[in-house]
Amino acid sequence: MFNLRVIIAPLLSAVFLSGCASFEQTPQSELSKPITYIYEFPGEDADDLYSRSRLWVAETYNSAEAVITFDDQETGTLKGTGVGSAVWSLFERHYKYNLGIDVKDGKTRLQFSNFQPLRMGDVAGIDPSYREAYEIMKRDLEQTAKSYQSYMANDKQDDW
Repeated sequence: MFNLRVIIAPLLSAVFLSGCASFEQTPQSELSKPITYIYEFPGEDADDLYSRSRLWVAETYNSAEAVITFDDQETGTLKGTGVGSAVWSLFERHYKYNLGIDVKDGKTRLQFSNFQPLRMGDVAGIDPSYREAYEIMKRDLEQTAKSYQSYMANDKQDDW
């Protein structure tokens, strides 16, 4: 006679142990560092890069005024708060973060920092203190950074 325990016990152990692996902690030193992207735009004026960066924020986040918390064209600094979402543990979960864009002639710096879970309804936010969740958030923000890079490289104001 076939014994089901021989099959079920290893399967349950595998499921349990794989679940534990997803709770590895992200080192605090990594969580406290901003995720930074630096882009070169040779020959581009700082004022133009600043204006295009501000437009990117407005188009990406649907409202510059809802996101931007500090805005100084003279120093080339934009600061704000963004909200992201990613699927983790079978649910779409949200998180908030600080957004920073610094601009100078021919160069921009895009930074994401201060990641925090954001509860939406009955679903808990994605918690960056868990390594797996942090890596998922980083991948999501990498797509946002690619969007910024593409927008800045291709958005030349036409003379319509």
